[in-house]
Amino acid sequence: MRTSRTLGARYFDLLRTEVTAPKNGQERRQARVDPVQVGGQTFVRFVDEDDEAFFHLGIACNLAPEWEDVAAATARANDLNSELKAVKITVRPETKAARFHVEAFLDPPATAAILERRIGALRNAVREFFALPRERRQLDA
Repeated sequence: MRTSRTLGARYFDLLRTEVTAPKNGQERRQARVDPVQVGGQTFVRFVDEDDEAFFHLGIACNLAPEWEDVAAATARANDLNSELKAVKITVRPETKAARFHVEAFLDPPATAAILERRIGALRNAVREFFALPRERRQLDA
């Protein structure tokens, strides 16, 4: 059922209420990492048994020769992090890899449709990261 209140107003109300956060110093177990094969690609699912609402899926790719310049690859990741929805990209110089992650708190847990959308977002991020930078055109005013 839809209400007449905007999504922004509902979020604002939620943010204004006091939310109980975990106490500092709480011990947390290490998340389990499960490889998952999807369409010939290996994704990794991070499972935190202490937080069933937390969803984390990722994929790592070796840096292509044109992105082995760590500064350029990091700049590319930062640019895309500000443009893409839901995906976070990090560059790992020690392994010459780019890592792509989607993380969210889901209540209830993920459905097939949510998983498909997250996998699509990761694949899009990989494609965008490794695409050659688009030529920028200057328009005459």
